[in-house]
Amino acid sequence: MNIARKYLLLLSIIISYSFCYGDSPPSWEAYKTISENGEYFCWVDFNDNDTSKYGWERKWILKVYSKDSVLFWQKEYQPLGYSEGLLSNDGNKFVYVEYWYFPSFAVKITSKDNKDIVIKGSDFNIPENFLIETASHRLWLSDYDYYSTHLEDDTLTIITIDKKVWIIDTKTGVMELSEKDFWGFLRDDNFWIWFSIVCSAFVVGSINAIKTIGNVRKRRLFLKIRNRKKHEILFLVLVFSFICCQNTDNETIPEEEVKENPYLGEWYAVERIIPFGAILKIDSNNIFTYEGGGCLSRFNSKGSWTLSDDTLILNSFEPEECRYLDTFGINCIIVNVSEPSHKYSVPVSIEGCKPDIYENYVIFNQEKLFIEDSILIHIQKPNNSCPTEKDKFTRTKR
Repeated sequence: MNIARKYLLLLSIIISYSFCYGDSPPSWEAYKTISENGEYFCWVDFNDNDTSKYGWERKWILKVYSKDSVLFWQKEYQPLGYSEGLLSNDGNKFVYVEYWYFPSFAVKITSKDNKDIVIKGSDFNIPENFLIETASHRLWLSDYDYYSTHLEDDTLTIITIDKKVWIIDTKTGVMELSEKDFWGFLRDDNFWIWFSIVCSAFVVGSINAIKTIGNVRKRRLFLKIRNRKKHEILFLVLVFSFICCQNTDNETIPEEEVKENPYLGEWYAVERIIPFGAILKIDSNNIFTYEGGGCLSRFNSKGSWTLSDDTLILNSFEPEECRYLDTFGINCIIVNVSEPSHKYSVPVSIEGCKPDIYENYVIFNQEKLFIEDSILIHIQKPNNSCPTEKDKFTRTKR
């Protein structure tokens, strides 16, 4: 084996969603950021030509330009490998907000005229029980979202996962706790569960309370009605609670069509290396959808299907918007550590574009599947480097 490949890392990548952005490694690529008003843009780029080094070993520079490409200012800069950042509308400040929670680092403010300001994760005083665990990190931004931040000229606003709103002076780094996200509790599923329980208890309590009100005649009248209506009222409350929680997206395919074509309906992914969930839905109109997620990543796809003898063949539609791309199926990549890291970067649907959302689009290219013992099995392609690993689906979740 070539000596240059003595450090081979066999990455078992689940290509159907594999680039789980929630725990994805840094790309260490140059990237561009545009201010919200479009008046300025900046590049975080390499400041040397030594491509033999890893991204974190190389020198970097931050260059800010006016919209007509005139250099405004520049500074040496050390990124963390992810293509993220916020540029102020006056072009004077570039802010990086760390997606993961680290007690020693959370925010870095780079300014045209001032020294860099670093704010620690511990400065936000987030209770440990609020931090969400992923496969290898913890999340601290509201709704686990990088876009829980907003930058104005001299003010950075960050909403943390405990629903606190922090106002940060980008000139001094002084933090001020503003107000809690009052309506944030409405986005909490647990709130609606308890709301349903409280409503049920309130209805039952009201029925019992009415028994003690009024004269004997009213009480007797109520007792006659209660026996007949009590169960009906409770039933309606339970139905209301169920409706709030149920998934209304499912559509039922007629049993006759399923008997005629056993591929029709929903299939649930099983036996994957990295825990995740995915649903492959085969509709009777020769359209399929594929969606799911793992860690904090999301992925989806849509396309057409055909049958060849007893084999199902799937081809996805081309995405119209800018998206990160994955290829369906389990594959393995042999990484040569002597090669530049950008060789292994994630492709995008439009050359040079920067996706606004981290929901990967999965490409199905003549992917073939068949049913064996009630299991839908993907047929690996001949050039696959992990031929023993296969995508499988069942009719029930596992």
